[in-house]
Amino acid sequence: MDLGREKLAVYKEGAEETPVITATGSFGKAAEDHVANFLQCVRTRATPNATVEKGFQAALVVQLANMSLRQGRRIKWNAALRRVEV
Repeated sequence: MDLGREKLAVYKEGAEETPVITATGSFGKAAEDHVANFLQCVRTRATPNATVEKGFQAALVVQLANMSLRQGRRIKWNAALRRVEV
């Protein structure tokens, strides 16, 4: 997977030359809307659009990718135990 601020490309394992999924565009408006929703919920105590669990899952993917890259090996997430396994 190649993920940047304005593009996304997903590759099939073993075929890293040609992406199977691509998307481009600016995601700035989505980020602005997300922050605005969060601040509105802080003010009003309303339920936010995204749950804490969804935020955790989104951040987890990036953290696992960073760990894998820095350690130079595959990382496996055990969802039942909520921990990384080697």
